[in-house]
Amino acid sequence: MQTQSDRAKETPAQLLTEALQTISQLALQMHGVWARTVYSSRGQLSLQALARLPQIMETCWHALVSLWKQYSPKWLAADGNSGIDSKHHREPPKPPDLQQLFQAADQETDRTVVLTGRKGYQASRGDLRCLQACNWLNDEIVNLFLQLLQIESSAAKAAGQDVPKAYMFNTFFWTRLACFGKAFDYAGVASWTKKVDIFSHDLLIFPINHNNLHWCLATVVLSCSIIYYYDSMLGSGLSGHAEAVVLSTFEGWLQEEARRKGCKIQEHWEKVTVRDDLPEQHDGGSCGVFICQYARRLLQGAKVAGAFSQQDIPELRLQMAAQLLDAFWQPNGRS
Repeated sequence: MQTQSDRAKETPAQLLTEALQTISQLALQMHGVWARTVYSSRGQLSLQALARLPQIMETCWHALVSLWKQYSPKWLAADGNSGIDSKHHREPPKPPDLQQLFQAADQETDRTVVLTGRKGYQASRGDLRCLQACNWLNDEIVNLFLQLLQIESSAAKAAGQDVPKAYMFNTFFWTRLACFGKAFDYAGVASWTKKVDIFSHDLLIFPINHNNLHWCLATVVLSCSIIYYYDSMLGSGLSGHAEAVVLSTFEGWLQEEARRKGCKIQEHWEKVTVRDDLPEQHDGGSCGVFICQYARRLLQGAKVAGAFSQQDIPELRLQMAAQLLDAFWQPNGRS
């Protein structure tokens, strides 16, 4: 027979195993009670016996509570009231060094998923290397970083900070709304906001991917009925009508959304292309970084004008990569 001192030396894992064995025995006993109670000697279901079910369940519940009271103090005592055996405790794995992930690798390694966000968003090691040098950011990295900004913004708002209530759309919304650059297709995105009341928000943010050539940003400030357009190349990277198309398309989308949801909004919205002191891009591939930083400032309720410059981009790229790894790194990456 086990002495009191022997039981005191048991680890939480051993105590848990013992408790589970006791629970299993109890379950078998209760099953026997159930079988004898509910069925008569002729094997027929006894309706009168069914009335005893609450009593049986209550007996089982009290037994489980008793087990918990019996074993939980021992689990807590085994590791200084932490409930975890220090010998079996493992620190969560830390992300690898950023420079290690930035190193060139074979195709199979590059396909390994290293970032996993919400809603199924993922990015591979190859995707993460978009944040190196002057590389062009792809949808995977932009979507994950904007999702991170949304999470931070929602947490700040919930904590009572003076930031706008914002809703972030992903990079595919504009592509579908604009019908891949051919037309305005509200029906193609109607379901995207089926469970979202966009008119209850202060700020809507839309990343714009222009034919995989250039990233821009559009925002809607609902309180003052203004649609803004941000282009880090100030229009020099695209044909002159691109901003007009984006602004008018979002105005049309707002009207259709309001009509579908029975909301009244003004018919004509002010449309503004932001130029004054807008941080301007001077390389060929950092437009995605610029729109992510514009979005960050806007979600913080801060001014975008003069907030950073092209000289800050190398450091901002590294910061973005580190923040993504910290928030979304997947230890057991898979191809």
